[in-house]
Parts: sequence; structure tokens; C-alpha cells
Amino acid sequence: MNSFVTEISLPVFKKDLVLEYLPTQVITEYIRYNTDLNVDGMIYSSAKESNAKNIVLFYNHEESLENLDFSKSSIKTSLIRDL
Repeated sequence: MNSFVTEISLPVFKKDLVLEYLPTQVITEYIRYNTDLNVDGMIYSSAKESNAKNIVLFYNHEESLENLDFSKSSIKTSLIRDL
């Protein structure tokens, strides 16, 4: 698991974007759906900021609304319209 965390914390180059994220997606989906572990998400080191962490939560939309408090969030949303 330590080597996996190290690997997913490495920078990804644009030309390798799809292939580089595929192992991460497979492992996280496996952990989420195919183990007896009661895991709500993962935390791993950021490739961009040495002291920062990335957080992946295994929540769908409804679970996010139930479990997370967005009232103090700095995330801004925008409306994308179909042309």
C-alpha cells in the first residue's frame, strides 16, 4: 500500500493523463466496492504541493449532501449551458 500511495502522489504529465490515472481509479474502485473494509475515502500526498494532501471521498451526490457541510466552502460553482 505504501508504494501505491507513493505512486499516486507523483506528478502526472498531460500526455500520460489517461493512462496515469487508470491504476488509481481501479484501486480506489476495488477498495470501495470489493472489500470488507469500511472505508469512506482516502488521503494521500499531493504531487503539486509538498505539504498538501488530496482527499478522495467515496460518496455519491446524496451521501455528500448528507455527510458534508458546504456552508463554509470556498468552492465556487458555475453554470455551464449547452450551446
